[in-house]
Amino acid sequence: MGKGWLRASRTDPFLVAAVVLAAASCLHGIGWGRVEDWNPDQMAFQPLFGEGRAPFNPGWFLKPPFHTYLSWMLAVLPAQGIAAVLALDPPATRAVSLLLARLLTVAMFSGCVVLAYGMAERACNRFAARATAALVATSAGAVAFAHFLTVDVPVTFWMFLALRFCQRILVSGAPRDYLWAGVFTGLAASCKYNGAFVGVG
Repeated sequence: MGKGWLRASRTDPFLVAAVVLAAASCLHGIGWGRVEDWNPDQMAFQPLFGEGRAPFNPGWFLKPPFHTYLSWMLAVLPAQGIAAVLALDPPATRAVSLLLARLLTVAMFSGCVVLAYGMAERACNRFAARATAALVATSAGAVAFAHFLTVDVPVTFWMFLALRFCQRILVSGAPRDYLWAGVFTGLAASCKYNGAFVGVG
C-alpha cells in the first residue's frame, strides 16, 4: 500500500478515534459467555481433529474452514502454550482460547476501519474517509459478531483488503496488485463462500 496513504492515515486523529471506538465497542463484554457455540455460525472452534478422519480435516464443508485454521494457529495453539507455562486447567485454557479468538476478531474489525478510511480518502477526500470510518466503526452487527466468533468480520476484513488492491489496479494496473487482489479474494472466499464475489468484475 502506498506510503503516502499510510502516513496520512496515521496522522489523522479522527481515524485513531474511530479505531479506538471500534475496538472499545468490541472489547466491552469480551469475557462474556463460555466457549460453547452460542451462535450456529460460530466457526472459530470447529474441531479439526477427530476419530476416523485426517488431522486438520473439519469433516464438513458447508462453510469454508479458513477462519477455523486461523483461530487454531492464533488462539488455540497460543492458549495451549500459555496453559503449559502457567499450569492452567482445561476450563481456564478454553477461556484463554476464547479471549484470544475474540481479540483476533477485534483486530480484524479495527483493520476494516483503517482500510475503509484509506480507500475513501484515496477515492474522494478526507471528509469522505472520516465519514466512512465512522460508519464502519459504529457497525452494531460487527460488534455483536466479534463476540459470537462468526466469520462475518473476518470475511469483511479480507474483502476490504481485496477491494484495496482492486482500487490500486484502477490506478496503476501493476501485476502485483492483480496478484494480491486475487489472494485476498481467495481468503475471503475461504472464510465464507460469498466472499468470492468481491473479485467479480
